[in-house]
Order: sequence, then structure tokens, then C-alpha cells
Amino acid sequence: MDVTKFRIIQGLIITSKSRLAFEKEKKITLKVDCRANKSEIKYVVEAAWGVKVKQVWTVNVKGKAKRFSGKAFKTSDYKKAIIALKDGYNIDLPWQQNAVNLDATTNQERVGG
Repeated sequence: MDVTKFRIIQGLIITSKSRLAFEKEKKITLKVDCRANKSEIKYVVEAAWGVKVKQVWTVNVKGKAKRFSGKAFKTSDYKKAIIALKDGYNIDLPWQQNAVNLDATTNQERVGG
């Protein structure tokens, strides 16, 4: 396989909604190249993490118009892929490692005092 295929995956989208989808339904949300199709995304995810993909959904997200210091600009467009894993497969994601439940700690423990 060509190494450039792995450039399809541009990053992991971590939001409260994507974390909940992963914990309940084993769905991973990734930012991918806008030119990638579902079969390429499936192939790269299976090759990179050694898992089996059940289904892939893609969404083209349009950039937003913004203003900063009176100057108008537009954020970049990107493609979001939601990948459902088959039963029995799992991926270790960044928020699972060294996870601290901040709700269970007191303010003193967070500050370090």
C-alpha cells in the first residue's frame, strides 16, 4: 500500500457527542481528506488500526464566515467521517489514556492545593 493513502486521515474529532457515540456504539469520528471516498476511508482505518469496519458515514462540513478585527475570512471546509466498528474490535483513543474524571475530584485536587 502507498504511504500517501494514510494521509487521508487528518485527525480525530473529539467532542462530547463523538465521545458518547464511541462509548455507546463504538463509532469513531475522524477529519479526513475532502477527496477521499468511503471505501478508501474504510481501507485506511482497517490497515492503520487492525480493526474491522462495519459502516462509514461521511459529511462535508462547509467553513463558516468569521470576522476578526474588522476583517472577514472563512474557515476551511473539511470532510468528517463517522466509522462504526464491528463487534469485538476496539481502538485506544487519546481520552481513554490517563483519563481523570474531573467531576469526581474536588476543586482543591484540580488546583493542586
